[in-house]
Amino acid sequence: MLKHILSFYEVIWSDSECINGWDSIDGVKFPAKYCKSYGFFIKQNKEYFTLAADYDEENNNFNRFIHIPIVNIKRKRKVKL
Repeated sequence: MLKHILSFYEVIWSDSECINGWDSIDGVKFPAKYCKSYGFFIKQNKEYFTLAADYDEENNNFNRFIHIPIVNIKRKRKVKL
C-alpha cells in the first residue's frame, strides 16, 4: 500500500462572522479576528486549501476535513512534526 506523504500546516485565515441585534449602518464594524487551523495537508485547487485533523496510519485514511477558501488565507506555514 502506498503511504500518503504527510505535511502538517498552520493556516491563518478570515472567516465569515455573524452579529446578532439591531444596529445602524455606522455602528456595524468589520471583523478584525482571524481563525487559526492546524492539520494534515490533503489537497488544493484554485479555490480551496484542504486540511484534515486526524490521520489513521493503519488504514491510511483521514478525518475531519476543512476546506478553506484560498482568498481567505492570510498566511500559511508548514509545521515540522
